[in-house]
Amino acid sequence: MQDIATPKDIIKLVNAFYDFAAQDSQIGHFFKHINWQKHKPRMCMFWEFALLEIPHPIGSIFDLHAKLPIKSIDFDHWIKLFDKTIDTNFKGPIANLAKQKAKIIAYTFNAKMNA
Repeated sequence: MQDIATPKDIIKLVNAFYDFAAQDSQIGHFFKHINWQKHKPRMCMFWEFALLEIPHPIGSIFDLHAKLPIKSIDFDHWIKLFDKTIDTNFKGPIANLAKQKAKIIAYTFNAKMNA
């Protein structure tokens, strides 16, 4: 299994995660009204910057989530799904970094939304 190393790998990660999460019984309902043609490319740009240091003008990711009724338990579950997606598809230091960054994002969003 390879590490995350290219924009193609980021596309694979984003598609695999959202395909998995959208079907999930606990958090899938949050994705029912997503415009995937807009959301997935934006998430690819975000992760390209976060993991591969490829700059993109994406704006605030938090603003997209701020009004959603996401509870702490949902963030915990999101982390589990994200980690499983990474572990199923990638292995290496960048894959580990992706899991660390996802946890930081989830904990930060949770702290802001469920204070």
